Amino acid sequence: MKEISKKFCKGHHIICLLIFIISCTAEKDNNLGLIIDDAYINLPLKGQMISVGYLKLSNNSSETKVVNKIFCQDLNASLHTSYLNSEGMLTMNPIKDILIERNSAIIFQPGSHHVMISGLKSSLELGSILECNLIIDKTKELTVAFTLK
Repeated sequence: MKEISKKFCKGHHIICLLIFIISCTAEKDNNLGLIIDDAYINLPLKGQMISVGYLKLSNNSSETKVVNKIFCQDLNASLHTSYLNSEGMLTMNPIKDILIERNSAIIFQPGSHHVMISGLKSSLELGSILECNLIIDKTKELTVAFTLK
């Protein structure tokens, strides 16, 4: 009887551990089917309070998702895109409503989509983490943890 009880308890521990792991990963993307990879912000130049953030945002869901905006507490943050205009000059404009088709990804990178962040403190150091929230489909939030590089 003791052996059955021990096996039963071990089985319960494993089930509880699996439930815990699954619940943690589900919270990571707020059940939106979105995955954030390699989110980073370039360390601002000395004396500057503005920088640029980059990331890869993958949509693993079966529905198109829309990134409406981004906000960071106590900072100004906005979504932008860069492109070459008809005169061959690099131009930057704010954007709204970035569509991410189902089972695809958007890469925020130099010369393309990126996050402009201003109001940064001079006390920031390499490796610091800055948390911001993406607004998805106008009503949902997805936390992005940017690492300063």
